[in-house]
Amino acid sequence: MSSLLLVNQASFIGTVVFKIIITVLAVVIIIILFYRRRRYNRSLKERNLFTRQLIDSMEAERKRIAAELHDSIGQDLLIIKNRALLALNGLKDKKVVKEQLNEISITASQAIREAREITNNLRPYQIDRLGLKKSIESIIERAARTTTISFTSDIDPIDNLIPKEMEIHVYRIIQECVNNIIKHADANAGKVTVKRWFNRLNIDIEDDGTGFDVLSQKTKNDRGIGIQGIMERINFLGGTIRIESNPGRGTRVLITIKTYDRIDD
Repeated sequence: MSSLLLVNQASFIGTVVFKIIITVLAVVIIIILFYRRRRYNRSLKERNLFTRQLIDSMEAERKRIAAELHDSIGQDLLIIKNRALLALNGLKDKKVVKEQLNEISITASQAIREAREITNNLRPYQIDRLGLKKSIESIIERAARTTTISFTSDIDPIDNLIPKEMEIHVYRIIQECVNNIIKHADANAGKVTVKRWFNRLNIDIEDDGTGFDVLSQKTKNDRGIGIQGIMERINFLGGTIRIESNPGRGTRVLITIKTYDRIDD
């Protein structure tokens, strides 16, 4: 009788323990699902925010290009038209015709330069004609020439290490980083280093500027959009990025991109 009672007690205790374990597991699963759902919603919200920012940025870029076309090339073409009409109306006066044709030539040359500048911003011709290495060097040279920041570079031969259609992403990544130094860093010096290492392309961009709080800038202002744009391109290339920055201590951007093939020096 006593043994039967013990068996019943053990069975009861086992059932209670089993129910407690099941209940605890159910609660744990619910909590895990809740936080996963919450994390998913937050991630979805961040993606939607970035998409809106990206669309706004694209529209702003289209607006900028349209304004450049209207204000520069459009005005130049208008001047050429008016000069041509003046020349036609003054055909009997060779001096007037010569002056107008000379002005037309000068304005046309200016329009050609401006058209090249606009098209170069859309698709840099250096990549197709000169290769990725010289294209990146041209970014640094232009930045050093047009700003008070002392830019330097150390770039290995990197042409044909990645597919041609992907080279533009490397170019734009470096261009955006250099533009961030110019627009935001308040720096005296900046340096771009690009090194080959086996099946890796290592990019190191640093400045001695004011620095910033990396986390807070990911969802704020133009720099935040710029950083996310860089990250999107790096993800597309299958690379990685690490940003080291603190207020007052400059910024360093470290990027690694796979080249898939071994690179022998």
